[in-house]
Amino acid sequence: MSRPATAPTNPEVAAGLSNLAMVLRDLGNPGEARPLAERALAIAEATYSPDHTIVAARLNNLSMVLQTLGDAAGERILAERAAASRQPRE
Repeated sequence: MSRPATAPTNPEVAAGLSNLAMVLRDLGNPGEARPLAERALAIAEATYSPDHTIVAARLNNLSMVLQTLGDAAGERILAERAAASRQPRE
């Protein structure tokens, strides 16, 4: 018996990708984590508004992967975007 395929752009797929990325980062494999975190962010950005909390969480996760990889500039840009998306709008 086969399971139905889940669309690769499904937000649940993005959550799984993001979780796996963080596990890989924590296990010392940030290079493997990066494409998963990038894909999770792309799905979130295509699904939600730019200021949605899920987009902010995916930005934060990718920034942590970049930090582990030593990409301070990339990490800072994403961390700033995540922080800005959490600011109240006027």
